[in-house]
Amino acid sequence: MQTRFSLALFSYLLLWLSASCGSRITNLPKFTYCNNVTGGVKSQHQLDQLRDLMQARIHARRVAKEFREVLMRSPQFNPAAPQNDKERFTWATNDTKEVVAARVDNATRTATLLEFQINDMIRGLQDSGAVPRGVTLQSMSPCVMGRLNPAAYPGRPRVSVLLQYFKRPWIIDAMVDAVAACAPAVPLELVVNVDHPGDAAAWAAAVQRTRGLVVPVFSANVHEIRAYNRLAAVARGRVLVMIQDDDVPPSDCAWLTNLVAIFDAWPRVGMIGGNHFVYNFQEYDDRRNINANMAWKDPKTGLPMQFVQAVDFAPVAVRRS
Repeated sequence: MQTRFSLALFSYLLLWLSASCGSRITNLPKFTYCNNVTGGVKSQHQLDQLRDLMQARIHARRVAKEFREVLMRSPQFNPAAPQNDKERFTWATNDTKEVVAARVDNATRTATLLEFQINDMIRGLQDSGAVPRGVTLQSMSPCVMGRLNPAAYPGRPRVSVLLQYFKRPWIIDAMVDAVAACAPAVPLELVVNVDHPGDAAAWAAAVQRTRGLVVPVFSANVHEIRAYNRLAAVARGRVLVMIQDDDVPPSDCAWLTNLVAIFDAWPRVGMIGGNHFVYNFQEYDDRRNINANMAWKDPKTGLPMQFVQAVDFAPVAVRRS
């Protein structure tokens, strides 16, 4: 199937926009309590490192707690658990008891190891005089956890592929498989505006088959502009790639890894087009200005790219600001 993606495997068009990101513990108001606890720590890196370790520890403890509840409350693992339909549905899982138990053990060990690392850091800060004696993990936590680091959570997608879908049921499996195939290369999710309620069951099945990689948003023929706005609000990725339901990505995931590489190499690039482009509107020639005819290469990445005046919509990627 010939798609617009085939024109843009290694060719991306760039528009210069501003972008911002960051998860450092800066510019946050400090109360007297926290001034006494962490006010002597001059290294921003140490504060960020403590925050990330504490955040990871809390996450590991929550994973252990929730999977321990699965073992206790799922009727498929515990015959003594309630057998009503609500309980069976709530605690159902496709994993075996051994897999769930292993997750509990791994998360528990991870939380313990992280606690040792945090306490070692606190003792080092106390030995240097930056933190008073008597400060513990629990007493320091409120002072470094005021702003969490979204990138530190496992499973958070780097890229959100936003798909506007309407009445093409034959394309669902191909679209899902093409995007899912790139998940090992770049953490991603496929957020879909299902604009035709009649296909809701097929997309719900795709959610189950991909274990949550597909995130459906069910609408009623709201069309593209409102659909993409809604999808962007739901998406969790830092890079949003907008495609349509006739844009099946190629099996080679270089289209995605190269796109991310350009965003990484050019922090102020805000948009990358993947179809036709316009050098300037006075000299527009649709037959000539396609990505496959790119004449320049990025010296940083070695990938074909060009700064242009405008690009066609879809496929197009933007950086979340």
